[in-house]
Amino acid sequence: MPDSLTSPASEDVREALEQMLASPDFDGSARARKFLSYVVEEKLGGRQARLKAYSIATSVFGRDANFDPQLDSIVRTAAARLRQSIERYYLLSGHDDRVRISIPRGAYAPCFAVNEDRQAKPMAAIEDVGNGSPAILIQRLTQEGNRSIWPDIANGLTRLIVIDLSRFDGLRVFGPHCEIRTKSFDYVLSGATLVGDTALEADVVLTDTTAGRAIWAASFSGYISPNGVLAFQNEVASNIARTLGEPFGLINSERMHLRRSARSPVPDAHESVLDFFRYWVTFDAAMIDRVRRDLETANRCDPDNAEVAACLSLTCSNMGRLADKIDDDPGLQERASALAERAVRLAPASSWSHYALGLAYWAARDVASSLTALETAVQLNPNNSCITADLGLRYAMLSKWDRARVLIGLAFSSGSVVPSALRMGPFLLAFVHGRFEEALNEARKIPASLRFRLMAIAAAEIRLGNTSEARRAIECLTARDTASAPQLFTELARRNMDEDLNARLMDALSEAGLSATGGPSPVSIWRPHHGDELSASLL
Repeated sequence: MPDSLTSPASEDVREALEQMLASPDFDGSARARKFLSYVVEEKLGGRQARLKAYSIATSVFGRDANFDPQLDSIVRTAAARLRQSIERYYLLSGHDDRVRISIPRGAYAPCFAVNEDRQAKPMAAIEDVGNGSPAILIQRLTQEGNRSIWPDIANGLTRLIVIDLSRFDGLRVFGPHCEIRTKSFDYVLSGATLVGDTALEADVVLTDTTAGRAIWAASFSGYISPNGVLAFQNEVASNIARTLGEPFGLINSERMHLRRSARSPVPDAHESVLDFFRYWVTFDAAMIDRVRRDLETANRCDPDNAEVAACLSLTCSNMGRLADKIDDDPGLQERASALAERAVRLAPASSWSHYALGLAYWAARDVASSLTALETAVQLNPNNSCITADLGLRYAMLSKWDRARVLIGLAFSSGSVVPSALRMGPFLLAFVHGRFEEALNEARKIPASLRFRLMAIAAAEIRLGNTSEARRAIECLTARDTASAPQLFTELARRNMDEDLNARLMDALSEAGLSATGGPSPVSIWRPHHGDELSASLL
Protein backbone atom coordinates (compact mmCIF):
# COMPACT_ATOMS: atom_id res chain seq x y z
CA MET A 1 0.00 0.00 0.00
CA PRO A 2 1.35 3.49 -0.78
CA ASP A 3 3.10 5.32 2.04
CA SER A 4 0.67 8.21 1.71
CA LEU A 5 -2.13 6.02 2.99
CA THR A 6 -2.77 6.01 6.74
CA SER A 7 -5.39 4.40 8.97
CA PRO A 8 -8.65 6.39 9.22
CA ALA A 9 -10.92 6.87 12.22
CA SER A 10 -13.96 4.60 12.60
CA GLU A 11 -16.44 7.42 12.02
CA ASP A 12 -14.65 8.30 8.78
CA VAL A 13 -14.86 4.69 7.62
CA ARG A 14 -18.59 4.60 8.34
CA GLU A 15 -19.04 7.86 6.45
CA ALA A 16 -17.11 6.44 3.50
CA LEU A 17 -19.26 3.31 3.58
CA GLU A 18 -22.46 5.35 3.54
CA GLN A 19 -21.13 7.46 0.66
CA MET A 20 -20.28 4.36 -1.38
CA LEU A 21 -23.62 2.64 -0.74
CA ALA A 22 -25.52 5.81 -1.66
CA SER A 23 -23.67 6.27 -4.95
CA PRO A 24 -25.39 5.22 -8.20
CA ASP A 25 -21.96 4.04 -9.36
CA PHE A 26 -21.93 1.31 -6.71
CA ASP A 27 -23.83 -1.46 -8.48
CA GLY A 28 -23.82 -4.08 -5.72
CA SER A 29 -27.04 -5.96 -5.00
CA ALA A 30 -28.94 -5.67 -1.73
CA ARG A 31 -27.13 -8.74 -0.40
CA ALA A 32 -23.77 -7.36 -1.54
CA ARG A 33 -24.49 -4.17 0.39
CA LYS A 34 -25.42 -6.20 3.45
CA PHE A 35 -22.23 -8.23 3.02
CA LEU A 36 -20.07 -5.10 2.84
CA SER A 37 -21.78 -3.42 5.80
CA TYR A 38 -21.39 -6.58 7.87
CA VAL A 39 -17.67 -7.06 7.28
CA VAL A 40 -16.96 -3.35 7.81
CA GLU A 41 -18.76 -3.32 11.16
CA GLU A 42 -17.09 -6.58 12.26
CA LYS A 43 -13.69 -5.12 11.43
CA LEU A 44 -14.42 -1.84 13.21
CA GLY A 45 -15.63 -3.81 16.23
CA GLY A 46 -12.35 -5.71 16.41
CA ARG A 47 -13.94 -9.00 15.34
CA GLN A 48 -12.08 -9.50 12.06
CA ALA A 49 -10.90 -12.94 13.20
CA ARG A 50 -14.52 -14.09 12.91
CA LEU A 51 -14.76 -13.09 9.24
CA LYS A 52 -14.74 -16.56 7.76
CA ALA A 53 -16.98 -18.05 5.11
CA TYR A 54 -19.09 -19.83 7.71
CA SER A 55 -19.94 -16.76 9.80
CA ILE A 56 -20.68 -14.67 6.71
CA ALA A 57 -22.88 -17.38 5.19
CA THR A 58 -24.95 -17.76 8.34
CA SER A 59 -25.11 -14.04 9.24
CA VAL A 60 -25.55 -12.50 5.78
CA PHE A 61 -26.86 -15.18 3.42
CA GLY A 62 -29.18 -17.04 5.74
CA ARG A 63 -27.43 -20.39 5.55
CA ASP A 64 -28.06 -22.77 8.45
CA ALA A 65 -25.58 -24.36 10.85
CA ASN A 66 -24.87 -27.15 8.37
CA PHE A 67 -23.24 -24.77 5.90
CA ASP A 68 -20.08 -26.22 4.35
CA PRO A 69 -17.93 -23.74 2.37
CA GLN A 70 -16.35 -26.64 0.48
CA LEU A 71 -19.73 -27.59 -0.96
CA ASP A 72 -21.36 -24.16 -1.23
CA SER A 73 -19.36 -21.37 -2.91
CA ILE A 74 -21.86 -18.58 -2.29
CA VAL A 75 -19.53 -16.54 -0.04
CA ARG A 76 -16.54 -16.79 -2.38
CA THR A 77 -18.69 -15.88 -5.37
CA ALA A 78 -20.35 -12.98 -3.57
CA ALA A 79 -16.99 -11.68 -2.34
CA ALA A 80 -15.55 -11.70 -5.87
CA ARG A 81 -18.58 -9.81 -7.15
CA LEU A 82 -18.41 -7.35 -4.27
CA ARG A 83 -14.74 -6.62 -5.05
CA GLN A 84 -15.77 -5.84 -8.63
CA SER A 85 -18.50 -3.45 -7.43
CA ILE A 86 -16.05 -1.66 -5.15
CA GLU A 87 -13.50 -1.40 -7.96
CA ARG A 88 -16.17 -0.03 -10.28
CA TYR A 89 -17.22 2.59 -7.74
CA TYR A 90 -13.68 3.87 -7.28
CA LEU A 91 -13.19 3.85 -11.03
CA LEU A 92 -16.25 5.92 -11.87
CA SER A 93 -16.74 8.36 -9.00
CA GLY A 94 -14.85 7.42 -5.86
CA HIS A 95 -11.25 7.68 -7.02
CA ASP A 96 -10.76 10.92 -5.07
CA ASP A 97 -12.45 9.69 -1.87
CA ARG A 98 -10.40 10.43 1.22
CA VAL A 99 -11.14 7.03 2.81
CA ARG A 100 -10.94 3.85 0.78
CA ILE A 101 -12.44 0.49 1.61
CA SER A 102 -11.14 -2.68 -0.01
CA ILE A 103 -11.42 -6.43 0.51
CA PRO A 104 -8.12 -8.10 -0.39
CA ARG A 105 -8.32 -11.20 -2.51
CA GLY A 106 -8.14 -14.37 -0.43
CA ALA A 107 -9.68 -12.75 2.66
CA TYR A 108 -12.99 -11.36 3.86
CA ALA A 109 -11.74 -8.79 6.37
CA PRO A 110 -11.77 -5.32 4.76
CA CYS A 111 -8.90 -2.84 4.73
CA PHE A 112 -9.37 0.87 5.40
CA ALA A 113 -7.02 3.66 4.36
CA VAL A 114 -6.89 7.43 4.09
CA ASN A 115 -5.48 8.82 0.89
CA GLU A 116 -3.89 12.04 2.09
CA ASP A 117 -2.77 13.05 -1.41
CA ARG A 118 -5.70 11.64 -3.32
CA GLN A 119 -5.59 14.03 -6.30
CA ALA A 120 -1.96 13.27 -6.99
CA LYS A 121 -1.93 9.57 -6.17
CA PRO A 122 -3.71 6.92 -8.23
CA MET A 123 -5.93 4.28 -6.79
CA ALA A 124 -4.20 1.56 -4.79
CA ALA A 125 -3.04 -1.45 -6.71
CA ILE A 126 -5.40 -4.37 -7.08
CA GLU A 127 -3.65 -7.71 -7.01
CA ASP A 128 -5.83 -9.59 -9.44
CA VAL A 129 -8.71 -8.71 -11.76
CA GLY A 130 -8.92 -12.07 -13.47
CA ASN A 131 -11.65 -14.68 -13.01
CA GLY A 132 -14.98 -14.79 -14.79
CA SER A 133 -15.96 -11.96 -17.07
CA PRO A 134 -13.26 -10.23 -19.14
CA ALA A 135 -11.33 -7.31 -17.68
CA ILE A 136 -10.12 -4.46 -19.85
CA LEU A 137 -7.72 -1.66 -18.94
CA ILE A 138 -8.22 1.66 -20.70
CA GLN A 139 -4.84 3.35 -20.71
CA ARG A 140 -4.69 7.10 -20.84
CA LEU A 141 -4.55 8.22 -24.47
CA THR A 142 -1.47 10.27 -25.24
CA GLN A 143 -1.83 13.66 -26.91
CA GLU A 144 0.39 14.94 -29.68
CA GLY A 145 0.36 18.11 -31.74
CA ASN A 146 -0.99 21.50 -30.74
CA ARG A 147 -1.95 21.40 -27.05
CA SER A 148 -2.50 25.14 -26.68
CA ILE A 149 -6.03 25.15 -28.12
CA TRP A 150 -7.31 21.73 -26.98
CA PRO A 151 -5.17 20.75 -23.98
CA ASP A 152 -7.49 18.04 -22.54
CA ILE A 153 -8.94 16.26 -25.57
CA ALA A 154 -7.08 13.01 -24.90
CA ASN A 155 -8.06 12.95 -21.22
CA GLY A 156 -11.69 13.69 -22.05
CA LEU A 157 -11.82 10.99 -24.71
CA THR A 158 -10.24 8.47 -22.34
CA ARG A 159 -12.87 9.24 -19.71
CA LEU A 160 -15.76 8.87 -22.18
CA ILE A 161 -14.46 5.50 -23.40
CA VAL A 162 -14.36 4.26 -19.80
CA ILE A 163 -17.91 5.48 -19.17
CA ASP A 164 -19.40 4.03 -22.37
CA LEU A 165 -17.73 0.64 -21.95
CA SER A 166 -18.80 0.47 -18.30
CA ARG A 167 -22.44 0.47 -19.42
CA PHE A 168 -22.13 -3.02 -20.88
CA ASP A 169 -22.92 -5.94 -18.61
CA GLY A 170 -20.33 -8.66 -18.21
CA LEU A 171 -17.33 -6.45 -18.95
CA ARG A 172 -15.10 -5.16 -16.14
CA VAL A 173 -13.59 -1.84 -17.12
CA PHE A 174 -10.64 -0.14 -15.41
CA GLY A 175 -9.41 3.38 -16.05
CA PRO A 176 -5.85 4.68 -16.26
CA HIS A 177 -5.70 5.68 -12.59
CA CYS A 178 -5.74 2.01 -11.56
CA GLU A 179 -2.25 0.80 -10.72
CA ILE A 180 -2.62 -2.78 -11.85
CA ARG A 181 -0.11 -4.89 -13.71
CA THR A 182 -1.01 -5.07 -17.39
CA LYS A 183 -0.77 -8.86 -17.34
CA SER A 184 -3.65 -8.94 -14.84
CA PHE A 185 -6.03 -7.86 -17.60
CA ASP A 186 -7.48 -9.81 -20.48
CA TYR A 187 -7.34 -6.78 -22.77
CA VAL A 188 -5.64 -3.39 -22.85
CA LEU A 189 -6.84 -0.45 -24.97
CA SER A 190 -4.18 2.11 -25.77
CA GLY A 191 -3.84 4.91 -28.26
CA ALA A 192 -3.02 8.49 -29.09
CA THR A 193 -4.63 11.67 -30.35
CA LEU A 194 -3.08 14.05 -32.86
CA VAL A 195 -4.47 17.55 -32.50
CA GLY A 196 -4.28 20.31 -35.06
CA ASP A 197 -5.84 23.76 -35.11
CA THR A 198 -9.12 22.52 -36.60
CA ALA A 199 -8.62 18.78 -37.03
CA LEU A 200 -8.32 15.83 -34.69
CA GLU A 201 -7.19 12.25 -35.24
CA ALA A 202 -7.49 9.44 -32.71
CA ASP A 203 -5.83 6.05 -33.12
CA VAL A 204 -6.62 3.15 -30.76
CA VAL A 205 -5.35 -0.43 -30.47
CA LEU A 206 -6.80 -3.33 -28.49
CA THR A 207 -4.27 -5.89 -27.26
CA ASP A 208 -5.06 -9.40 -26.08
CA THR A 209 -2.65 -9.74 -23.17
CA THR A 210 -2.83 -13.54 -23.11
CA ALA A 211 -1.89 -13.90 -26.76
CA GLY A 212 0.37 -10.85 -26.65
CA ARG A 213 -0.94 -9.48 -29.91
CA ALA A 214 -3.08 -6.65 -31.20
CA ILE A 215 -6.50 -7.95 -32.24
CA TRP A 216 -8.16 -4.70 -33.31
CA ALA A 217 -7.18 -1.18 -34.28
CA ALA A 218 -9.07 1.82 -35.58
CA SER A 219 -8.49 5.43 -36.60
CA PHE A 220 -10.95 8.29 -36.32
CA SER A 221 -10.55 11.77 -37.76
CA GLY A 222 -12.59 14.88 -38.21
CA TYR A 223 -12.69 18.64 -38.28
CA ILE A 224 -13.56 20.21 -34.96
CA SER A 225 -14.74 23.55 -33.64
CA PRO A 226 -15.17 24.82 -30.08
CA ASN A 227 -18.80 23.71 -30.15
CA GLY A 228 -18.05 20.36 -31.77
CA VAL A 229 -15.28 18.90 -29.60
CA LEU A 230 -17.56 17.06 -27.21
CA ALA A 231 -19.72 15.71 -30.04
CA PHE A 232 -16.63 14.32 -31.76
CA GLN A 233 -15.37 12.76 -28.52
CA ASN A 234 -18.78 11.20 -27.85
CA GLU A 235 -18.98 9.80 -31.36
CA VAL A 236 -15.54 8.20 -31.12
CA ALA A 237 -16.16 6.80 -27.63
CA SER A 238 -19.55 5.37 -28.64
CA ASN A 239 -18.05 3.73 -31.72
CA ILE A 240 -15.29 2.10 -29.67
CA ALA A 241 -17.73 0.96 -26.96
CA ARG A 242 -20.14 -0.63 -29.47
CA THR A 243 -17.35 -2.37 -31.34
CA LEU A 244 -15.77 -3.86 -28.23
CA GLY A 245 -18.52 -4.17 -25.63
CA GLU A 246 -21.76 -5.14 -27.34
CA PRO A 247 -23.14 -8.63 -26.65
CA PHE A 248 -22.10 -9.66 -30.15
CA GLY A 249 -19.09 -7.35 -30.30
CA LEU A 250 -15.42 -8.08 -30.69
CA ILE A 251 -14.56 -9.11 -27.12
CA ASN A 252 -17.46 -11.53 -26.70
CA SER A 253 -16.87 -12.93 -30.19
CA GLU A 254 -13.23 -13.60 -29.34
CA ARG A 255 -14.19 -15.32 -26.11
CA MET A 256 -16.94 -17.34 -27.78
CA HIS A 257 -14.34 -18.66 -30.21
CA LEU A 258 -12.00 -19.61 -27.37
CA ARG A 259 -14.78 -21.25 -25.34
CA ARG A 260 -15.91 -23.28 -28.33
CA SER A 261 -12.52 -24.97 -28.54
CA ALA A 262 -12.13 -25.41 -24.78
CA ARG A 263 -15.59 -25.79 -23.26
CA SER A 264 -15.73 -26.68 -19.57
CA PRO A 265 -17.74 -29.78 -18.52
CA VAL A 266 -19.64 -27.55 -16.08
CA PRO A 267 -19.67 -24.00 -17.53
CA ASP A 268 -19.31 -21.09 -15.12
CA ALA A 269 -21.59 -18.06 -15.19
CA HIS A 270 -19.57 -16.25 -17.84
CA GLU A 271 -19.43 -19.29 -20.11
CA SER A 272 -23.19 -19.74 -19.73
CA VAL A 273 -23.81 -16.11 -20.69
CA LEU A 274 -21.53 -16.43 -23.73
CA ASP A 275 -23.45 -19.51 -24.85
CA PHE A 276 -26.68 -17.55 -24.46
CA PHE A 277 -25.36 -14.77 -26.70
CA ARG A 278 -24.30 -17.32 -29.29
CA TYR A 279 -27.85 -18.66 -29.26
CA TRP A 280 -29.45 -15.21 -29.23
CA VAL A 281 -27.67 -14.10 -32.41
CA THR A 282 -27.98 -17.41 -34.29
CA PHE A 283 -31.21 -18.94 -32.90
CA ASP A 284 -29.69 -22.41 -33.17
CA ALA A 285 -32.41 -24.85 -32.07
CA ALA A 286 -29.84 -27.38 -30.97
CA MET A 287 -28.61 -24.97 -28.29
CA ILE A 288 -31.76 -23.84 -26.49
CA ASP A 289 -32.21 -26.64 -23.94
CA ARG A 290 -28.50 -26.69 -23.08
CA VAL A 291 -28.41 -22.90 -22.79
CA ARG A 292 -31.30 -22.93 -20.35
CA ARG A 293 -29.85 -25.83 -18.34
CA ASP A 294 -26.48 -24.12 -17.96
CA LEU A 295 -28.06 -20.78 -17.05
CA GLU A 296 -30.25 -22.51 -14.45
CA THR A 297 -27.11 -24.04 -12.92
CA ALA A 298 -25.29 -20.70 -12.95
CA ASN A 299 -28.33 -19.02 -11.41
CA ARG A 300 -28.37 -21.51 -8.54
CA CYS A 301 -24.64 -21.16 -7.92
CA ASP A 302 -24.58 -17.39 -8.23
CA PRO A 303 -28.04 -16.03 -7.32
CA ASP A 304 -26.75 -12.45 -7.20
CA ASN A 305 -25.61 -12.47 -10.84
CA ALA A 306 -28.02 -10.09 -12.57
CA GLU A 307 -26.69 -10.86 -16.06
CA VAL A 308 -27.35 -14.57 -15.60
CA ALA A 309 -30.86 -13.88 -14.30
CA ALA A 310 -31.62 -11.57 -17.24
CA CYS A 311 -30.33 -14.03 -19.84
CA LEU A 312 -32.30 -16.85 -18.22
CA SER A 313 -35.40 -14.65 -18.25
CA LEU A 314 -34.96 -13.95 -21.97
CA THR A 315 -34.51 -17.66 -22.62
CA CYS A 316 -37.70 -18.49 -20.72
CA SER A 317 -39.59 -15.70 -22.50
CA ASN A 318 -38.54 -17.18 -25.81
CA MET A 319 -39.38 -20.75 -24.87
CA GLY A 320 -42.70 -19.58 -23.43
CA ARG A 321 -43.87 -18.65 -26.95
CA LEU A 322 -43.37 -22.11 -28.37
CA ALA A 323 -46.26 -24.54 -28.15
CA ASP A 324 -44.18 -27.63 -27.34
CA LYS A 325 -42.21 -25.81 -24.63
CA ILE A 326 -45.38 -24.44 -23.01
CA ASP A 327 -46.75 -27.99 -22.82
CA ASP A 328 -43.55 -29.15 -21.10
CA ASP A 329 -43.43 -26.20 -18.67
CA PRO A 330 -46.60 -24.08 -18.47
CA GLY A 331 -44.99 -21.71 -15.97
CA LEU A 332 -42.26 -20.45 -18.30
CA GLN A 333 -43.70 -16.98 -18.75
CA GLU A 334 -44.23 -16.44 -15.04
CA ARG A 335 -40.65 -17.56 -14.42
CA ALA A 336 -39.39 -15.16 -17.09
CA SER A 337 -41.13 -12.26 -15.33
CA ALA A 338 -39.84 -13.24 -11.88
CA LEU A 339 -36.27 -13.60 -13.16
CA ALA A 340 -36.36 -10.24 -14.94
CA GLU A 341 -37.74 -8.49 -11.87
CA ARG A 342 -34.97 -10.02 -9.76
CA ALA A 343 -32.33 -8.98 -12.31
CA VAL A 344 -33.53 -5.37 -12.07
CA ARG A 345 -33.48 -5.48 -8.27
CA LEU A 346 -29.94 -6.87 -8.33
CA ALA A 347 -28.66 -4.41 -10.93
CA PRO A 348 -30.97 -1.43 -11.39
CA ALA A 349 -28.38 0.28 -13.62
CA SER A 350 -28.13 -2.70 -15.99
CA SER A 351 -29.63 -2.15 -19.44
CA TRP A 352 -29.78 -5.91 -20.06
CA SER A 353 -31.88 -6.45 -16.91
CA HIS A 354 -34.43 -3.84 -18.03
CA TYR A 355 -34.38 -5.35 -21.52
CA ALA A 356 -35.36 -8.74 -20.10
CA LEU A 357 -38.10 -7.09 -18.05
CA GLY A 358 -39.42 -5.28 -21.12
CA LEU A 359 -39.74 -8.48 -23.13
CA ALA A 360 -41.39 -10.27 -20.21
CA TYR A 361 -43.97 -7.47 -19.98
CA TRP A 362 -44.49 -7.58 -23.76
CA ALA A 363 -45.24 -11.30 -23.64
CA ALA A 364 -47.75 -10.62 -20.86
CA ARG A 365 -49.38 -8.02 -23.15
CA ASP A 366 -48.59 -5.18 -20.75
CA VAL A 367 -47.47 -2.90 -23.55
CA ALA A 368 -47.14 0.30 -21.53
CA SER A 369 -44.90 -1.31 -18.91
CA SER A 370 -42.89 -3.04 -21.64
CA LEU A 371 -42.15 0.22 -23.44
CA THR A 372 -41.20 1.91 -20.17
CA ALA A 373 -38.73 -0.85 -19.32
CA LEU A 374 -37.26 -0.93 -22.83
CA GLU A 375 -36.91 2.87 -22.96
CA THR A 376 -35.09 2.68 -19.62
CA ALA A 377 -32.76 0.05 -21.07
CA VAL A 378 -31.92 2.29 -24.04
CA GLN A 379 -31.32 5.27 -21.77
CA LEU A 380 -28.98 3.22 -19.57
CA ASN A 381 -26.96 2.11 -22.58
CA PRO A 382 -27.73 3.87 -25.85
CA ASN A 383 -24.83 2.00 -27.48
CA ASN A 384 -26.47 -1.44 -27.23
CA SER A 385 -27.75 -1.88 -30.79
CA CYS A 386 -29.65 -5.09 -29.99
CA ILE A 387 -31.84 -3.36 -27.40
CA THR A 388 -32.27 -0.29 -29.61
CA ALA A 389 -33.32 -2.42 -32.60
CA ASP A 390 -35.74 -4.46 -30.51
CA LEU A 391 -37.43 -1.36 -29.10
CA GLY A 392 -37.67 -0.01 -32.65
CA LEU A 393 -39.44 -3.22 -33.66
CA ARG A 394 -41.97 -2.83 -30.82
CA TYR A 395 -42.81 0.72 -31.89
CA ALA A 396 -43.11 -0.43 -35.51
CA MET A 397 -45.59 -3.12 -34.48
CA LEU A 398 -47.61 -0.46 -32.68
CA SER A 399 -47.46 1.81 -35.76
CA LYS A 400 -45.63 4.50 -33.78
CA TRP A 401 -43.50 5.32 -36.79
CA ASP A 402 -41.66 8.45 -35.68
CA ARG A 403 -40.03 6.72 -32.73
CA ALA A 404 -39.58 3.46 -34.67
CA ARG A 405 -37.77 5.25 -37.49
CA VAL A 406 -35.27 6.89 -35.12
CA LEU A 407 -34.47 3.72 -33.19
CA ILE A 408 -34.22 1.45 -36.23
CA GLY A 409 -32.01 3.98 -37.98
CA LEU A 410 -29.66 4.18 -34.99
CA ALA A 411 -29.45 0.41 -34.56
CA PHE A 412 -28.84 -0.59 -38.14
CA SER A 413 -26.63 2.30 -39.21
CA SER A 414 -24.03 1.69 -36.48
CA GLY A 415 -22.38 -1.26 -38.20
CA SER A 416 -22.97 -3.42 -35.11
CA VAL A 417 -23.97 -7.08 -35.20
CA VAL A 418 -27.73 -7.22 -34.57
CA PRO A 419 -29.75 -10.47 -34.45
CA SER A 420 -31.13 -10.91 -37.95
CA ALA A 421 -34.63 -11.64 -36.65
CA LEU A 422 -34.83 -7.98 -35.65
CA ARG A 423 -34.86 -7.15 -39.37
CA MET A 424 -38.63 -7.41 -38.97
CA GLY A 425 -38.50 -3.81 -37.75
CA PRO A 426 -36.92 -2.38 -40.91
CA PHE A 427 -39.27 -4.56 -42.99
CA LEU A 428 -42.40 -3.16 -41.34
CA LEU A 429 -41.07 0.40 -41.60
CA ALA A 430 -40.38 0.05 -45.33
CA PHE A 431 -43.55 -1.92 -46.12
CA VAL A 432 -46.01 0.46 -44.49
CA HIS A 433 -44.39 3.44 -46.23
CA GLY A 434 -44.57 1.85 -49.68
CA ARG A 435 -40.87 1.09 -50.14
CA PHE A 436 -41.51 -2.46 -51.26
CA GLU A 437 -38.11 -3.22 -52.82
CA GLU A 438 -36.48 -2.22 -49.56
CA ALA A 439 -39.08 -4.24 -47.64
CA LEU A 440 -38.31 -7.33 -49.72
CA ASN A 441 -34.59 -6.92 -49.14
CA GLU A 442 -35.16 -6.72 -45.37
CA ALA A 443 -37.57 -9.68 -45.43
CA ARG A 444 -34.91 -11.88 -47.02
CA LYS A 445 -32.55 -11.09 -44.11
CA ILE A 446 -34.99 -12.50 -41.54
CA PRO A 447 -33.96 -16.05 -40.48
CA ALA A 448 -35.52 -18.79 -42.58
CA SER A 449 -36.75 -20.51 -39.41
CA LEU A 450 -39.26 -17.70 -38.74
CA ARG A 451 -42.55 -17.98 -40.55
CA PHE A 452 -42.73 -14.20 -40.58
CA ARG A 453 -39.98 -14.33 -43.19
CA LEU A 454 -42.29 -16.09 -45.64
CA MET A 455 -45.17 -13.79 -44.73
CA ALA A 456 -42.97 -10.73 -45.25
CA ILE A 457 -41.61 -11.98 -48.57
CA ALA A 458 -45.11 -12.80 -49.85
CA ALA A 459 -46.47 -9.38 -48.80
CA ALA A 460 -43.59 -7.48 -50.41
CA GLU A 461 -43.61 -9.55 -53.62
CA ILE A 462 -47.35 -9.11 -54.19
CA ARG A 463 -47.07 -5.36 -53.72
CA LEU A 464 -44.25 -5.34 -56.29
CA GLY A 465 -46.51 -7.18 -58.72
CA ASN A 466 -44.50 -10.41 -58.54
CA THR A 467 -47.49 -12.70 -58.23
CA SER A 468 -45.73 -16.02 -58.88
CA GLU A 469 -43.00 -15.31 -56.30
CA ALA A 470 -45.62 -14.23 -53.76
CA ARG A 471 -47.67 -17.40 -54.30
CA ARG A 472 -44.55 -19.53 -53.97
CA ALA A 473 -43.89 -18.00 -50.55
CA ILE A 474 -47.49 -18.67 -49.50
CA GLU A 475 -47.19 -22.29 -50.64
CA CYS A 476 -44.08 -22.71 -48.50
CA LEU A 477 -45.87 -21.11 -45.56
CA THR A 478 -48.95 -23.31 -45.78
CA ALA A 479 -46.85 -26.43 -46.42
CA ARG A 480 -45.45 -26.07 -42.90
CA ASP A 481 -48.82 -25.69 -41.15
CA THR A 482 -52.37 -25.23 -42.28
CA ALA A 483 -52.83 -21.50 -41.91
CA SER A 484 -55.41 -18.94 -42.87
CA ALA A 485 -55.49 -15.15 -42.88
CA PRO A 486 -57.84 -14.97 -39.85
CA GLN A 487 -55.62 -17.33 -37.87
CA LEU A 488 -52.46 -15.36 -38.60
CA PHE A 489 -54.30 -12.09 -37.87
CA THR A 490 -55.27 -13.47 -34.45
CA GLU A 491 -51.73 -14.66 -33.80
CA LEU A 492 -50.21 -11.27 -34.64
CA ALA A 493 -52.84 -9.50 -32.54
CA ARG A 494 -51.78 -11.65 -29.59
CA ARG A 495 -48.26 -10.33 -30.20
CA ASN A 496 -49.55 -6.76 -29.74
CA MET A 497 -49.49 -5.75 -33.41
CA ASP A 498 -51.51 -2.67 -34.33
CA GLU A 499 -54.86 -3.69 -35.82
CA ASP A 500 -54.61 -1.54 -38.97
CA LEU A 501 -51.03 -2.68 -39.67
CA ASN A 502 -52.10 -6.28 -39.12
CA ALA A 503 -54.98 -5.84 -41.56
CA ARG A 504 -52.66 -4.37 -44.22
CA LEU A 505 -50.39 -7.41 -43.96
CA MET A 506 -53.35 -9.80 -44.15
CA ASP A 507 -54.75 -7.98 -47.20
CA ALA A 508 -51.43 -8.45 -48.97
CA LEU A 509 -51.21 -12.12 -47.95
CA SER A 510 -54.77 -12.75 -49.11
CA GLU A 511 -53.96 -11.23 -52.49
CA ALA A 512 -50.92 -13.50 -52.62
CA GLY A 513 -53.16 -16.53 -52.20
CA LEU A 514 -53.44 -17.14 -48.47
CA SER A 515 -56.75 -18.86 -47.76
CA ALA A 516 -59.50 -17.12 -45.83
CA THR A 517 -60.17 -20.43 -44.06
CA GLY A 518 -57.74 -22.88 -42.56
CA GLY A 519 -57.11 -25.75 -40.21
CA PRO A 520 -58.67 -26.39 -36.86
CA SER A 521 -56.28 -24.35 -34.71
CA PRO A 522 -54.11 -21.26 -34.99
CA VAL A 523 -50.43 -21.77 -35.70
CA SER A 524 -47.59 -19.92 -34.08
CA ILE A 525 -45.75 -18.04 -36.78
CA TRP A 526 -42.68 -18.16 -34.56
CA ARG A 527 -42.65 -21.91 -33.88
CA PRO A 528 -39.72 -23.78 -35.52
CA HIS A 529 -40.53 -26.50 -38.01
CA HIS A 530 -38.89 -29.93 -38.01
CA GLY A 531 -35.67 -28.93 -36.31
CA ASP A 532 -35.45 -25.40 -37.68
CA GLU A 533 -33.81 -22.78 -35.48
CA LEU A 534 -35.82 -21.39 -32.59
CA SER A 535 -36.97 -17.82 -32.88
CA ALA A 536 -35.84 -15.13 -30.50
CA SER A 537 -38.28 -13.49 -28.11
CA LEU A 538 -39.37 -10.98 -30.70
CA LEU A 539 -43.06 -10.37 -30.42
